[in-house]
Amino acid sequence: MRHCKLLVPALVALLAGAWAPAFGQSDRGAITGTIKDPKGGVVPDAKVTATNLESGEVREARTTGEGTYILPELKAAPYRLRVEATGFKTATIDKIQVGVQITRHADVTLELGSISESVTVSSDAPVLQTDSPVQQLNVSERQVRELPLVVSAESGGRSPLAFIFLDSSVTPNGPTSNGTNATNFRINGSQGLGQDILIDGAGTRRGENGTFFSEVAPGPNAFQEFTINSSNYSAEFGNSSGGVINFTIKSGGNDFHGEGYLFLINEALNANIALNRLTGLPRPRDRQKDFGFAVGGPVILPGLGKQPFYDGRNKTFFFFNYGGYRTNQSEAVDIGVPTERMRRGDFGELLTDPYVTGFFGAPVQIFDPRQPAGQRQAFPNNIVPPDAIDPAGQKFVNLFPLPNETGPRGSTVFHNYRAASTAVARTNYYVGLYYAPLFYNANGQDGLLGYAAGQVNINGGLDAFITLSNYPKLPLADPNAQYVGQLDRNDIDFYDKNYKLGRTAQYDVSLQRQLPYNVAVTLSYMGNKGTRLRSGFVQLNALPLEALKLGNALLTTRLADVTAEDRAYAASVGVTLPATADAVYAGFNGAGGRFSGTVAQALRSFPQYGPINNRLESQGQSWYNAFKVDLQRRFTKGLQFGASYTFAKLLTNAAEDLYGASPLTGVLQNPADRRSLRSLSPNDVKHSLVCNFLNELPFGKGKRFLNQGGLVDRLVGGFQVSGIQRYRSGTPLTPLIAGGQRDFLDLFGVGGNLRPNLTGQPFFLDEAAQAASLNASGGVNYRVLNIAAFSRPPSYTGTSAPIGSPEYRAYYADPLRFFGNAAPTYGNLRTLAFYAEDFSILKKTRITETTLFEIRAEFFNLFNRSRFGAPDTNLDNPGNFGIQSRFSDIFQPRRIQLGARFLF
Repeated sequence: MRHCKLLVPALVALLAGAWAPAFGQSDRGAITGTIKDPKGGVVPDAKVTATNLESGEVREARTTGEGTYILPELKAAPYRLRVEATGFKTATIDKIQVGVQITRHADVTLELGSISESVTVSSDAPVLQTDSPVQQLNVSERQVRELPLVVSAESGGRSPLAFIFLDSSVTPNGPTSNGTNATNFRINGSQGLGQDILIDGAGTRRGENGTFFSEVAPGPNAFQEFTINSSNYSAEFGNSSGGVINFTIKSGGNDFHGEGYLFLINEALNANIALNRLTGLPRPRDRQKDFGFAVGGPVILPGLGKQPFYDGRNKTFFFFNYGGYRTNQSEAVDIGVPTERMRRGDFGELLTDPYVTGFFGAPVQIFDPRQPAGQRQAFPNNIVPPDAIDPAGQKFVNLFPLPNETGPRGSTVFHNYRAASTAVARTNYYVGLYYAPLFYNANGQDGLLGYAAGQVNINGGLDAFITLSNYPKLPLADPNAQYVGQLDRNDIDFYDKNYKLGRTAQYDVSLQRQLPYNVAVTLSYMGNKGTRLRSGFVQLNALPLEALKLGNALLTTRLADVTAEDRAYAASVGVTLPATADAVYAGFNGAGGRFSGTVAQALRSFPQYGPINNRLESQGQSWYNAFKVDLQRRFTKGLQFGASYTFAKLLTNAAEDLYGASPLTGVLQNPADRRSLRSLSPNDVKHSLVCNFLNELPFGKGKRFLNQGGLVDRLVGGFQVSGIQRYRSGTPLTPLIAGGQRDFLDLFGVGGNLRPNLTGQPFFLDEAAQAASLNASGGVNYRVLNIAAFSRPPSYTGTSAPIGSPEYRAYYADPLRFFGNAAPTYGNLRTLAFYAEDFSILKKTRITETTLFEIRAEFFNLFNRSRFGAPDTNLDNPGNFGIQSRFSDIFQPRRIQLGARFLF
C-alpha cells in the first residue's frame, strides 16, 4: 500500500505541542498509535504494554476514549508491544525499534475472542513519519558501526560526529580540505557553533566557543545511534539557534554483549599527496591506530551457592567502553627560514629577490621601528645596525636551520628550506563522568598583553617597540583604569547591556510518500529567519559619514592647528568642529596614538578612545530558504540506502557563527549602509548532495546465491559493501583591497579592507587561460580569477589640492565614491565544488551462534581527487591574485584503512 503525508508546521511550535508528545531535554523516543476493533471502531481503556527486549524494562499505558495511546520516554531499543482488552484476543507485536527522539507509530486491530488467547500481529515499522512535524534524520547503530569512518575523522580517533554530514542540510562553516569540519558547522543556514550536541540528553556546549563534544565523547563503538533534528524541534531545545544532534550511549541488557576492535592506517597503502608528487616530496608518514573494547550486561554478584548473591537481570546493568588512539605522522613542507645574511641583520635580499619583487610588485624596504610611526626612515640597503637588533631576538633567529634549497623563481628567501616533522600522540577515552570545562575568555579575544609566571596573553597585538627582551609584565586588573587617551589600544571592549540572544523562526512544508520496496521520499520546503543575531558590524567609534567630506588633509590636521578658513569649509559641508581641544575633553591634546589631537579624533563619538570592540552586538539578520529531497530505505533484505539533496540560498548581514567570526567583517566599509551587507553568506552552499548505502552481497547461507553453510558460507558469505558520496557547491568569495588605499578606513574608524569596483568583465578566466596557468606552475597552482573584472575606487588621499579649494571640495563632495561598489559576495564567484567518495568492503564470519568476527578495508577519497584551496582575492597582491593552490594535508590523497572487530 502506498501512503502520502503532508505536513505544514506552524512558525511557532506551540501548535504542534497540542498533539505531539513533549519530553524534557532528553534522548528518549516514544510509541504511539490507535487500537481498533475488527470493524474499525476504537477500543477505549485497552492496556498497552511495551517491554524492552534488551533490559526487560516494562512500560504500560491505557487507551483514551478515542482509542489512542502513547508510551513516552522510551530509551532507544527494540520493544515488544502487547495489547489487552476485554472481549478481544491479546495482540503482540514482536519488535518495534525505537530510535533517539523518534516517535514510532503502531496501530493494532484486535480480533474478537478471549483475553487468554493470543495472536501475533505483523507490524512493519512505518516508513513515513506521521506523528511529529520535526525534520529529522536518524542514524542507526548499524550505520555508525559499518559505514566508512576514517581515523581522525573529526579531531582525533574515529568520531561519529562526522556522520552528521549524511544530512545534506548540514554544511561545514568555513573552508575545509576534507569536507567534514564538525567543529564548526551549520544546519539549515543557522549560525555556526549554535547547535546543541547532546549525549544521553546532556549538553556538550561550552559557553565561549561552541561544543566540547570531541573532548569528552567516546569512540563510535560506544554509541548506539543518534538523531539530527534540523527544523521545528520541540521548544525544550530553545537553546539551539539551528539544529539538535542527540546521541545515546549503549547500555547493558539482560545478556552479556561486547566487542573488541582495531583500525589501522599506514602510509604504505595511501596515495601520495598530489602537491608532494608534483614537487618531488615523498609520501608523509601517516600511521594511525584506533583500538578498544566494550562490554555490557546485567550486574550479577556471585553467592556462596548456585544462586547468585544479587541477580540484576531486568533491574541493574553495566556498560564499559575503552578506546585508544595512537598516531605517528610526519609532514614534509617547503618553508622560509632566515638566510645567513639576515642573521647578521642584512635584509638586502628583499630588494632583489625575484620572487619577493614579483609577489609585492616592488622591492621590500625595511624601516627603523624605533622611530615614530609615519616618520620612520628606511635602513640603507636594508641593513639593520647592531644596536637595533634585540639580543633575545637574535638568539631566537639563530635557532632556525639554514636554508637547504632554492625556492620558486630562484628565490633565496621564499620556500628556501624543506622541513620534515613528526608528531606522535596518544589518546585514551572511556565512558564515565563528564566535568564542565574551564571557562575561557571570549574565545581568546579579550585581555591585556603581557606575561606572568604560569600565564600569558599575547592578544592585544604586538608593535615594533615590543621585543622578547622587554616583553611587558601582565598588568593587574584595575577597575578604575579607563585608558583615556591611549588611542592605539585595540583592547577597549564594550559590552551592551541590552544584548539579546539570537532568535530564529523556523517553518517548513513537507510532502512524504511511501514508495515500493520500503522506500520513503520526502519533498520539503524549509526556511528560517534569524533576528537579533550576533554580528559585530556596528562600529561604535566611527566618524559620521558626512565627516568624510572634510577630506584627508583636514581630518588629519591637529585641532589646535585648524584655521578659520578650515572651520568655514567644515561648516559649509555641514560639519561643526569643536571650538578648542579642551572642548572635546580635558587633556585631548595630550593623548597618545596615531590620530592624537586630530580633527578626526575630535569628531568621534568617544574621542577619548581609538577603536572600540563591540563584543556583544545583536543586530544581525539572516534569511534561509531551501528545497530538500530525501530518499530513505531502512535496512531491509540486506539493503539500506539514503540520498539527501538540498538546493538552498542563505542571505545574511550577520556573523557566520555565534562568536562574531565572519569574512564580511573585513569588508564592512560603511557602517551607515547596513543594507549593502545583506548578501550571500560566505558559507552559502547552493547545491548539496549526500548518498550512503549498506548492501549485503547475495552470497552464502540464507542468501540468493550459493545458499550453503559450512566452508562455502565461510568463504563467500557475509560480504558487505558500503559507501558515502558527498558533492557540494563551492562557497562565495569576497574580493578586497588590503593595501595602503584601505588606510583611510582606520581614519574613518571602521578598519578592515576596501571592496573593489566592478568593471563588467567576467570574474573567471577562460578555460584555456586556466589550463595554461596550471601547466606553467607544473600543476602546483593556477590562476582562476580575472583581475580585470575589478578596479580600484578613487583613493581618499588622491588629491593635494588646498583645503577648501574648489578642486578639494569637488574631490570630497561624495564620500561614497571612495568605497568600492562590489557586493561582499556574488553567487557566480565561488570556490571549486567539493567531491568525495568513500567506500568500504566488509566480511563477517560467524564463529558460533553468539560470536562474530569481521574484517574490513575502507577507502577514503576513493578516486584520489586532488583539491585546491580558495584563491587569493586581494587586489593588492597582483602576483598572487586569483591563484588557488593544492591542499597539502594528509586528508587529500586516497587513504586505505584496515579494520577488524570481534563481537559476542
